[in-house]
Amino acid sequence: TKPLSVAIPKVGEIQGPYCPRRPALREILANTSPAPWTLAAFMAYLSNNHCLETLEFTMDAGRYRKHYAKMMSRASGGVPPAKDAEYVQALWHRLVDAYIRPNGSREVNLPSDVRDAILELESGSLPPTPDALDAAVAKTYELMEESVLVPFLNAYYPQTAHPTVASCPYDTFAEGIPLTASRTTDAVTHRICRARNSPPPQSAVEPHSYSYGPPSALNRNGSELHSLSEGIAFGSGSGSAPGMTDDSASNDSLYGESPMTPP
Repeated sequence: TKPLSVAIPKVGEIQGPYCPRRPALREILANTSPAPWTLAAFMAYLSNNHCLETLEFTMDAGRYRKHYAKMMSRASGGVPPAKDAEYVQALWHRLVDAYIRPNGSREVNLPSDVRDAILELESGSLPPTPDALDAAVAKTYELMEESVLVPFLNAYYPQTAHPTVASCPYDTFAEGIPLTASRTTDAVTHRICRARNSPPPQSAVEPHSYSYGPPSALNRNGSELHSLSEGIAFGSGSGSAPGMTDDSASNDSLYGESPMTPP
């Protein structure tokens, strides 16, 4: 008789009606992920867990990059018009006051060295470059990916499906976290959304070179989340919801939108 052998399927090989492929965070943020893991659902999940500012920060950092690039495209001899520089400088201060400064209205959880490096930037004739936010954006993205993504995927897992260890890739279980919406996420929320009065964590991670702009599809994602950055908007385009708006109609001028209003 032939010896009995057991073949273990490789991760990602098995898919089927009871084991849909789970999207990556990049797909969710680009609004290309399949239902039920849509961008609107992810925003609702973050909002319910009091963590929406993490996503808002990455989007607003992308918007700052767009405005900075637009300002520099109008520069003559490397010096942009004074009015443009003043406008982008105002955007920088509002972004830092809301997301980076301790006890800000939408303070994100950042290592102290990442936070301090941004706060210590001196104001000059030009606003800080968008690259100054790269480490903070990378850390925020990392926190969403490590602490929020798996609980979100589990919470919104199709309830008509009942996957088993034998029918799904092992990585979909994410170290034994059950595929159920009833699992508490208090520990996750505590990690990524610290209390406003607590000091910034002292740890640091090696930054990545990620940089994110706001997906153009954000403005059509459901009425219950009509504003991605309510009160922290870079502007309010005509005919669009408050908060993050698409700049595509204001290529000729930086002043198609007003600076972020204070929260």
